[in-house]
Amino acid sequence: MINEKELPEGWRVTKLADFVNSKKGKKPKFVSTERTDEFNIPYVNIKAFEKNIIDEYTNGEGCVFCDEEDFLMVWDGSRSGYVGRAVKGAIGSTLVRLTFPKEVFEKYAYYFLQSKYIDINTKAKGVGIPHVDPNIVWNYEFLLPPVPEQHQIVEKIEELFSELDKGIENLKTAQQQLKVYRQAVLKWAFEGKLTNNNVKDGELPNGWEWKKLKEITKDISDGDHQPPPKTNVGIPFITISNVNKSNNVIDFDDTFKVSREYYHRLKDNRKPSKGDVLYTVTGSFGIPILVDFDKAFCFQRHIGLLRPMSSINQKWLYYLLQSPQVYNQAKATATGTAQKTVALNSLRNFEIPYAHKDEQLLIVQEIESRLSVCDKIEQTIIESLQQAEALRQSILKKAFEGKLVKADIQKEIANTVLINTNINDWRRKVLTGKIIFSFNKSGYVGRTKLQKILYLCENYAQVDFETEYIKEAAGPLDSKFLYSFLSEAKQKNWIEETHEGDWYKYEPGAAIGELTKDYSKYFRDKADKIQFILKNLHNRDTNDCELIATIYAIWNNYIIETKELNADDLVVEVYGWATGKDKFERATILSTWASMKKDGLVPVGFGKVIENKIV
Repeated sequence: MINEKELPEGWRVTKLADFVNSKKGKKPKFVSTERTDEFNIPYVNIKAFEKNIIDEYTNGEGCVFCDEEDFLMVWDGSRSGYVGRAVKGAIGSTLVRLTFPKEVFEKYAYYFLQSKYIDINTKAKGVGIPHVDPNIVWNYEFLLPPVPEQHQIVEKIEELFSELDKGIENLKTAQQQLKVYRQAVLKWAFEGKLTNNNVKDGELPNGWEWKKLKEITKDISDGDHQPPPKTNVGIPFITISNVNKSNNVIDFDDTFKVSREYYHRLKDNRKPSKGDVLYTVTGSFGIPILVDFDKAFCFQRHIGLLRPMSSINQKWLYYLLQSPQVYNQAKATATGTAQKTVALNSLRNFEIPYAHKDEQLLIVQEIESRLSVCDKIEQTIIESLQQAEALRQSILKKAFEGKLVKADIQKEIANTVLINTNINDWRRKVLTGKIIFSFNKSGYVGRTKLQKILYLCENYAQVDFETEYIKEAAGPLDSKFLYSFLSEAKQKNWIEETHEGDWYKYEPGAAIGELTKDYSKYFRDKADKIQFILKNLHNRDTNDCELIATIYAIWNNYIIETKELNADDLVVEVYGWATGKDKFERATILSTWASMKKDGLVPVGFGKVIENKIV
């Protein structure tokens, strides 16, 4: 209930029914699917209203009409309460035309109704087809400021919506970029570039050869060509509609059933078993499905079955069938008009780049280490898109409560849609989480020590991240990544932070496992060098870590610049790195350098030269 006494001068509260003029549409007596001289008025049904697709026309007899400047509300159906601009024509029976008096700016009323959509929709009445409850809609309290202020509120809403829409567009662009990256990973994998060095374009790595799919499979078949007799219970019978195209998984919840007798009469090569790979060959062709489970089921002839030889890694075959190298052959050989089909004979003769089984496993590991990062980013994008739509409703709600603070909403928009979609950023977070987790038994790691160990792990193990290290008082620092990570990690309970004054320390949080579970997958080939750094610096104090990281960075800079580093130069560089380095005596600097050489903690000129912060 709005307290009118607290309203600014000139503002008032009214019921929606007191100023909105509404008129429900009617089903025309005569409708045509073609536009003619007689039937030339667009019939505005749900499709025309929501998608601007006109597929019916009327002569206007017994109709209710609307113009482009009118607003319509969906009155019946699953979208009850949805409001939008009208399409000129005759209004359908499931829609209501809304018009407003001059004292109400149309867009102000429109956004008010949009702010109530979820409430109207969830409180619709009716058992079969839901309907807007007029007792709810027309009794909403409507805050009505003077017209100039209505315009100001609308301007503020639209400005924020514009920022939100740009963010949503960026998220959707990132989704498309992930799809491109996934295909690029598969292409590189089956060119041999993920497991071999210096592979020339158009050539296979040593030990690889071209083979046909039929040469690496025991059998390539499809489902029964005769429609099977259906039953209410029995063995699941899969059609292409049961294949989830977004994740290549069979949905067994809503399938046809066939009798066990029918199933047992099928040949073995038409009964999938664990270890097989299915492949859609008609309509939505080119989708592989991994049969990595034990379950009795059969399938229609629009799906192929590949049974790999014992020398073939099942997942390698599964990813191979997703690769551009195979899909392009499927697209080139598919025939038909309404539903294109890849013939089994064509499928059997696809040319594929064959690698021996040991390397097949490595290829699978390299693919999955990259695609799992894509999956995490994809999930983050999906969640952000959902949050963005919720934020849109929040903007409207606050606008009509007089609580719309632009700066606060802009911050919410930034937190919602400005996510980091860099593929390597997640891997870097996993590595940082692993470092913190390695201090689990000893308690904690301080912020400065954490950053120095992270720098050394990345550089010594030559992990190719996009870093932004600069010279700071305590050594190399990538503040943009570190502080962003720590903020997110606290929010997601990956870590626990405590601090006294300027001293911050970090311990593993309850959800640290969610972050570090993929460590071995991402850093399999770097693990020994990362462990070397963790072991060597684990028990050293913060000053030791600071000095080692500083010496390492100076030394690495010299190697990149092809300069010789001697003892005098090193001491000068350490003292010139930043103020406060004079706490280290010359003898300490040189003995630490000598110890690093002895232990093998020697840079190779990896990465970029670390320079002073640009002011």
